[in-house]
Amino acid sequence: AVHTEALLGAPRPHRRGRIMVTLPGEASDDGALAERLVAAGMDVARINCAHDDPDAWRRMAGHVRAAAARNGRALPILMDIAGPKIRTGAVAVHDKGRLVPGSNLVLIAEGTPEAGKHEPFVAAVSLPEIVRRLSVGDRVRYDDGKVEAVVEAVSEDRARLHVLRAKTGGAKLKPEKGLNLPDTALGLSPLTDKDAADLEAVIAIADMIGYSFVSHAADIDLLEDMLAARNASAKPLGLIAKIERPEAVANLPALIARAAGRRPFGVMIARGDLAAEIGFERLAEMQE
Repeated sequence: AVHTEALLGAPRPHRRGRIMVTLPGEASDDGALAERLVAAGMDVARINCAHDDPDAWRRMAGHVRAAAARNGRALPILMDIAGPKIRTGAVAVHDKGRLVPGSNLVLIAEGTPEAGKHEPFVAAVSLPEIVRRLSVGDRVRYDDGKVEAVVEAVSEDRARLHVLRAKTGGAKLKPEKGLNLPDTALGLSPLTDKDAADLEAVIAIADMIGYSFVSHAADIDLLEDMLAARNASAKPLGLIAKIERPEAVANLPALIARAAGRRPFGVMIARGDLAAEIGFERLAEMQE
């Protein structure tokens, strides 16, 4: 209870939990929206740094803090740094088809996707090196698990996937949709160049940092070093470790131990990403 209050503030009367609301982009220009959310019971405001920009984040936070002050409340702000999101890039689809069980999907690391009768679904990937790290037998989940496929063949810059499951009626192949690779050693840093640039604004605005893609104890040190380099030690920023990869579940004790005592610390079970990584069948077990 002490740690929870240090991180999230005091609970509301007759309510143990806190209600966190993720702010939409329009919250940067609509101060009345923040007022309505505070009046309706919002306890924590979340800003997703994968969207908008530092100027918009500053306006969002200003509206929230002003609304909280008018209501006689202190309301913390969580800012999620984006991390290395793996998504589809440009796509090509033959004859307006949909991904269904039995479909073949090709992921490419370089070039422009071109679809045809024998390769009806082709997609580029936002992080090209991921294609080169796939191995035969690795599972790939597309768009929050709407499609599950397995890697059948790989070459230097291409991977051919066989679709095992898809939502009823099939799924459209679209750009900017998430890819989850639960069996693949990604070898990615949880902090991107964008995150490093965003930290300046996050330190100035936030009360808590949401750490996406954190998986190993050394990842905690990586963020702490970046914060120290930006003279953030004077501000008691809270840290939320977002558990969204199988490695993060396995390494959770080490993550907690490495973060303990440095700053207010909490864990967020990122259920959408975690379910897409480990499978919906095991989500309740892993959450517990």
